[in-house]
Amino acid sequence: MEKGKQLNLNPKGIKDLVSQNKYLIPYFFYFRLTTRHECIFLKREYFITYAGVQKNVRRILILLAFLFIYSNCVTSTKIDEALYNKDLTRSYTQSKDKTFDATIYALKQFKIAIEKQDKAKGIIITEKVPFYELLHVTGTQYAASGQSFVAFHKYYLQISGDKSSATVRTVKYRLWNNNIEQTELNAEWCKINIWDPLFKEIQIKLDGF
Repeated sequence: MEKGKQLNLNPKGIKDLVSQNKYLIPYFFYFRLTTRHECIFLKREYFITYAGVQKNVRRILILLAFLFIYSNCVTSTKIDEALYNKDLTRSYTQSKDKTFDATIYALKQFKIAIEKQDKAKGIIITEKVPFYELLHVTGTQYAASGQSFVAFHKYYLQISGDKSSATVRTVKYRLWNNNIEQTELNAEWCKINIWDPLFKEIQIKLDGF
């Protein structure tokens, strides 16, 4: 669905929407099932029944963590040098050249396209790519409307080192919510779900060389 597109759905329309896209998952709660409905759809595979939308709520805390990216009600971290040094820098016990190659492979593993790379200078700049999508549907038993949200990010990486060790440092990280650039984020959620898996994948690639 296009970003920000409004939907007018009756209950059958909501069921049809889900049946057409198995990655849309009702994940949240209903207020008074017969009169007022609210459900959140995420890109994961779960089972759904319209009358019992909360059938698969064992990971509701994960949903809340996702929502924290967009919420102003939680403590946010400024996207700045301190964040880069704390959460977006890793060192490896492999050569600079191998670490550079492993970083390229890891980015591709996560479907993050490369905009520019210079191995001699140790520079990698990725394209602006989406990494998270959410569809929020609200309404009554008679009609509902929905809006989609898409988060994009972009890395500016510097790989430095020698023949025995190397460091992958993010010199700039950009984040957009529906193409509106953000200056703050939920660093804890991003570290666990976005950045740490990427740095771990770099190590996996290095171990495979």
